[in-house]
Amino acid sequence: MRTKKPKQKKLPKFRLLLDSAFGKPQVFKKITKKASVKHIRHDFNLAPETEDQEIYTLASQKGMSVVTLDLGFKKLAKQNAEEQ
Repeated sequence: MRTKKPKQKKLPKFRLLLDSAFGKPQVFKKITKKASVKHIRHDFNLAPETEDQEIYTLASQKGMSVVTLDLGFKKLAKQNAEEQ
């Protein structure tokens, strides 16, 4: 008689928000298998010139991490962490 193995809990996917510097999420096939990937331009219809604060606020509301090449985000994240 076979015994049933306990099912492993499914780990939640990472939730990533790509900045306008990156291409469509479909380009990153390996990442999309492991994470929920959205793009500010293609999924949220934001302009490429959208202010960093607006992108950061959107990511915070959605519980996502921002993937960007913009070094200004480090200052923005640090500033917001200190305020909370």
